[in-house]
Amino acid sequence: MRPPTAPATEPLPPGTPENLQPPAEPVIYIAPSAPVIRTKNPLLSRAAISSVVTAGLVAVVGTILLLALVASGSSAPGPFAFLCMFAAGGLSVTLYRSRSGGGQISLRMGAKLGAFSGLAGYAPLVLICVVMLNNATAVAELHKATTEMIERVIASAPEAQKQAMQQLLSYVATDHGLFIFLLSNILLTGALFVAFSALGGMLGAMLFGREGQRRL
Repeated sequence: MRPPTAPATEPLPPGTPENLQPPAEPVIYIAPSAPVIRTKNPLLSRAAISSVVTAGLVAVVGTILLLALVASGSSAPGPFAFLCMFAAGGLSVTLYRSRSGGGQISLRMGAKLGAFSGLAGYAPLVLICVVMLNNATAVAELHKATTEMIERVIASAPEAQKQAMQQLLSYVATDHGLFIFLLSNILLTGALFVAFSALGGMLGAMLFGREGQRRL
């Protein structure tokens, strides 16, 4: 394109007939750029929030039942808690799709819904642990239950590991050791909540995605 001050056409050489038309100048057309349309994040809607909270409560109820069985000395299957976390992720996707009017749910959206449902189910457990640690009677019972659990593990552990488990038992017998032991288990439980719930959400997106589409 020519600058604004440049002539429309180049001057003709001397001796050119007057009726000769100057050569046509090519016109360069530059299409205007299309405006960028930003879509609203569907995970910030009311349907998503209600779905992850409901699914998280289902997960925490199942986990509390498992903890109650373990505290009572029952031989409850350990994978039951993981199954509750996994199911919470799939349930959050199902609830969100029904409450949002359907639509495509990608694997990434399913993982986010599942992870948020895991956090929603993990928050009440943290609150319960904080309340228990501020109650002297609850701390004493928790101390006793933790000691009995470690003693059962020591009884069934190989001889090579019993010495290390005895040291752990002696460490947990102190208040500081009990706090560190519980804190590490709380953090580990939170990571498992998020991971297994996210996997359940991805599976829910694969099974309940619109028209069987599988895309990220």
